[in-house]
Amino acid sequence: EDDDERTHSLVQSMPKLLWILRDFALELVSEQGESITSNDYLENALKPNGKDASADAARRALVTYFPNRGCITLPRPFVGLDQSISSISAAKVQISAMRVEFKQAFRSLCSELLAGLDTSSGIPGPTLAKLVHQYALLFSSD
Repeated sequence: EDDDERTHSLVQSMPKLLWILRDFALELVSEQGESITSNDYLENALKPNGKDASADAARRALVTYFPNRGCITLPRPFVGLDQSISSISAAKVQISAMRVEFKQAFRSLCSELLAGLDTSSGIPGPTLAKLVHQYALLFSSD
């Protein structure tokens, strides 16, 4: 196999890349001032900009190996808190105190994750739940 065939074979087995931006506060607008989606934001961020060759190489690799990709933005969960989501103790927080925008974005995230599940893996539910929990711990660690 040549490199193109190997790349094609690898791309076929890659899952969807879902880029999640926490504590997102930017307005989703193009350089022309038009509203854009979070997926448009991701595509713009993945365009090589010529400023840093290694960063541009990473962008090209993400585009090449993850043709199926998306982005979800999560605003800060609370109004007036300067803390990020990772520093808030769940024991101190009431879900009812969370911003409506955060709850809506989180529901969108859950829907996106559930829609993309591949149930053909044969992984039993409890094992999958433990795996997801370990991923969550890994991603939330500093």
